[in-house]
Amino acid sequence: MKKIFIMLLLTVLVAAAQAQELRPFKADNGKYGYKDAGGKVVIEPQYDAAVDFIEGLAIVNIGCDKNRKGGKWGFIDETGKEVIPIKYDNIDSRFYEGLVWAVLNNKYGFIDKTDKLIIPFKYDAAMGFVEGLARVRLNHNWGFIDARGKEVISCKYDYLFDFKEDLAAAKFNEKWGFINKAGEVVIPFEYDSAGAFYKGTAGVLKDGKWFRVDKTGKEVPE
Repeated sequence: MKKIFIMLLLTVLVAAAQAQELRPFKADNGKYGYKDAGGKVVIEPQYDAAVDFIEGLAIVNIGCDKNRKGGKWGFIDETGKEVIPIKYDNIDSRFYEGLVWAVLNNKYGFIDKTDKLIIPFKYDAAMGFVEGLARVRLNHNWGFIDARGKEVISCKYDYLFDFKEDLAAAKFNEKWGFINKAGEVVIPFEYDSAGAFYKGTAGVLKDGKWFRVDKTGKEVPE
């Protein structure tokens, strides 16, 4: 009897979850809205672009062309309420660690879920927060900022990857190496390419050969 009850409960929960799952659709008028899993229209078609919901929020656009260029972007919740005003030139599709990058007048900044500006619109490019830091580009060079907007690693690198296992692959003067969150060079810039650390090792390319190194830069067997 207990097993039957549990199975019935799981069935109800799955059905409820599916019913609440919203998907964008394009109406005959060319506008996008959202339907639930049963095909019921939950949010009327009124947007020129719309994407899937992530953690209860979805970005939508008003005014863009068929290639999603132009117009303004913002976030709605699953009731269709506009929780982040549709006023941004571009915006990431999800929040990372409570913040999302947005674009105004060709500059990137970060806002929170109440649309409060946390980090000013001053960067030429930006990525989402990972392990408490976000990659940003200023004057053609990349660095890292924290959630308060402090530049913890100066924008001086040709390119950077996100931190994984407390180290980030960085490109400087056309060579790759690895830095820590204090900005210290842990593995010298001597590689032609490099990837992120995974389970203590990272792939690197040197003299046409790919191999893996540990966090001291020592080559490790495959």
